[in-house]
Amino acid sequence: MITGAEAVGVGQRAFDDVLRRVKDRHQFGQPVGRFQALRHGLAETATKLLAARLLVRHVAELLDEGEPAPAEASMAKLLATETAKEAALQGMQFMGGMG
Repeated sequence: MITGAEAVGVGQRAFDDVLRRVKDRHQFGQPVGRFQALRHGLAETATKLLAARLLVRHVAELLDEGEPAPAEASMAKLLATETAKEAALQGMQFMGGMG
């Protein structure tokens, strides 16, 4: 369960770093964050991060209630770690040479 929570944090940090960079980096006279392709990718990552966060929270609530939740915990870890990986890879692409 802790792995899922850590992964959400790592993914969120990578996402926040990318957001900061795409607002500062300019090409063709405008911030690259205004380009539609980048915005779609950022929206998808934000959605996945929220879903992972909510699933981790759901598992934590089940465990707080004393219910075993091995399947849900595994799902939360899978979603959170995959999302963190995607956020980091996206950051490398969107940040260009700084990635």
